Amino acid sequence: MVVGVTHPELIQKLLNDPNCLEKPFFYDFLNMKHGLISARIDFWKVSRKVLNPTMNVKFLHDSIPVFEKCSRNMVNRMKACPKLEEPIDVLPFTMQCSLEMVCATTMGAEVLEREGSQKFMEDTEEYV
Repeated sequence: MVVGVTHPELIQKLLNDPNCLEKPFFYDFLNMKHGLISARIDFWKVSRKVLNPTMNVKFLHDSIPVFEKCSRNMVNRMKACPKLEEPIDVLPFTMQCSLEMVCATTMGAEVLEREGSQKFMEDTEEYV
């Protein structure tokens, strides 16, 4: 059975209920066994506890300029693509943008703007 919930209070109740922590089959399409979105409970709980201190309102507010800059960079990279009649694969763009955001907010540096970042991106793509 699948239930769709849109009211914020109900969503919060579901997300906080220990009986709702196991990821359902439709997360399998992500093909990421160790991602926080798709991981099994045993991996997810440990990872989430490590990340909890950074998931606060002040951290998120302080990160907004980073999110904005990385998003603008992604849009500019997409605009630079040749105009094709076929659909564009957004995965490389969103993956690079996400990595830029993670690196900038956790390491406080623009890691992916340094030399060797292309190799890092290629290796990351290979893992995914």
